[in-house]
Amino acid sequence: MILLLLTGVVWGQTGDVTHVHDPQIIQHDSTFYLFSTGDGIAIRRSQDLYHWNYIGEVFQELPGWAEESVPGVSNLWAPAILKYNQRYYLYYSVSTFGSNRSCIGVTVNTTLDPFDEKYEWVDHGKVVCSQPGVSNFNTIDPHVITRSYYEVWMSFGSFWSGIKLLRLQAPDDSIGLVSAQDLHAIADRPAEDAIEAPFIYKRGDYYYLFVSFDQCCQGVESTYKIAVGRAAELTGPYYDRDGDPLAEGGGTIIKSGSTRWRGPGHNAVIDYAGSAWLVHHAYDAWNNGVPTLRIARLNWDAAGWPVVEEPITRLMHEEVQPRHWVLEQNMPNPFNTKTSITFTVPEATTIQLNIYDLQGRRLKVLANGIHPTGQHTVVWNPQRTSSGMYLCVLDTGKRKFVRRMILVK
Repeated sequence: MILLLLTGVVWGQTGDVTHVHDPQIIQHDSTFYLFSTGDGIAIRRSQDLYHWNYIGEVFQELPGWAEESVPGVSNLWAPAILKYNQRYYLYYSVSTFGSNRSCIGVTVNTTLDPFDEKYEWVDHGKVVCSQPGVSNFNTIDPHVITRSYYEVWMSFGSFWSGIKLLRLQAPDDSIGLVSAQDLHAIADRPAEDAIEAPFIYKRGDYYYLFVSFDQCCQGVESTYKIAVGRAAELTGPYYDRDGDPLAEGGGTIIKSGSTRWRGPGHNAVIDYAGSAWLVHHAYDAWNNGVPTLRIARLNWDAAGWPVVEEPITRLMHEEVQPRHWVLEQNMPNPFNTKTSITFTVPEATTIQLNIYDLQGRRLKVLANGIHPTGQHTVVWNPQRTSSGMYLCVLDTGKRKFVRRMILVK
């Protein structure tokens, strides 16, 4: 471990990356937003896919319809995020372990920036549901992909009869994307072998279907692994590298557990800086099996099959440095005793980060000097400062960025 630190290599992401399960990422302006399983769907954000900050939850309480449709539900699972027609659609799973009495719901926002005055999640209820004794599938683990403006498709599935693909109808001004009930079976395994968490990624002439095999959610005992197949058409049929159909138990495994990182799975794929990146969670055997965010570059072999590289390291991170100055809103805000301020430097230069009152008096210098390219976080703990509004100013020498902060004592 000492050697790794001395050489500047840190394996994986930094910041708020623990207790991340079933992650999906989307880019909004110059910021990446990560959504994951949790009581209200946890949200994290980053400027570079490397350093992450927790910024809250989508829901402050479970939607009323969810508790009525799925008695006993305690949290929301496996979110999927889609930008469509200038709005963001967040799909989420409502279920309980071991039952296919499940639903997928959708909530909509016009922005992902929680400090934008237009930021508001508006829930539109359930999209599709499954019921014991009625449905041979389980409506959880959604992923949504567009084939054109007029064609939006959702894949989903966990255990039962495997992975399904459902066409959604386009929305009007008052509802989310709702089910059109055009159902396709695209992947399955024998009853004793689990399959779930689909993600479809288009590259070249093929659609690649990523799925998770075996068992999640058991800490260091988890046996999750990531498998893939591909098809010339979105609706299939999908075949693995050996030509076996995924609908009949096929699937080429591309990521399995290691001594430290157990049960990698429930992946997504995002394009950034000219590369594809595999986003997933794994259970950290060095940290009591806590599910942790992992992001690794995807390469492609001569036959067009994905090959997973090592997770992003600090050295690799230098290849995907941010290109814009960013001063993020302090978190929390309002605050009582201390608050964190994060800013992004696109090129090494001298900066100042100062706190001013509304009369223009400088109260505190939080940062001063040359800062390397990347994301930086400082903490302000104003022990002798009274309640009120204050200004955080990032001065680059050529431009100033300002955020208002509210101290409440």
